[in-house]
Amino acid sequence: MIALITLTTFIGLLALAIFAGPPGGLIIVSLLLGIAYATYRKVLQIHSDLQRIKETLGLAEIAGDKLPEPIMERKLERLEPIVTVTGAIDQNARCRHYHADNDIVGIKFKCCDTYYGCYQCHQELAGHPSVTWKRSDRNAKAVLCGNCASEMSIRSYLECGDTCPYCRSLFNPGCKKHYSLYFEE
Repeated sequence: MIALITLTTFIGLLALAIFAGPPGGLIIVSLLLGIAYATYRKVLQIHSDLQRIKETLGLAEIAGDKLPEPIMERKLERLEPIVTVTGAIDQNARCRHYHADNDIVGIKFKCCDTYYGCYQCHQELAGHPSVTWKRSDRNAKAVLCGNCASEMSIRSYLECGDTCPYCRSLFNPGCKKHYSLYFEE
């Protein structure tokens, strides 16, 4: 569809250049360069989006812009449903204890492999004491961005500078006060 629009535009501009003479030709060349640049930028954006999709599906090691359909279908079938955050009062992982605009992190508790809005939600709803993640578990995916639903490793979360590495949403810097309740220091 884009190719047809581009071809139609090119033919229209060529006809206009023929009727407008040399000054019209300069205008046409400028327009064509603008179209070429816009197309180039769009291709870069598509390539970037494809890379993110490949990383999400665990296919980043596959070179090129084409994803093998059978592999992609198998990966999509294995994708887990959207993660739920126990104790959350909205779809962004905010809970009744912490519900500011930037309180958008869910923490998976090691003891039950379940995401909770905060340590208080776990205390109230889990029915068992919490267990902190060991330093050796820093590569475990145990933190959820409530904005984009991306799971990140404990290490990524602790090093992210209070900003989601995927969607760039800001996290509450006050959460650092409670790290010791979730993660071994």
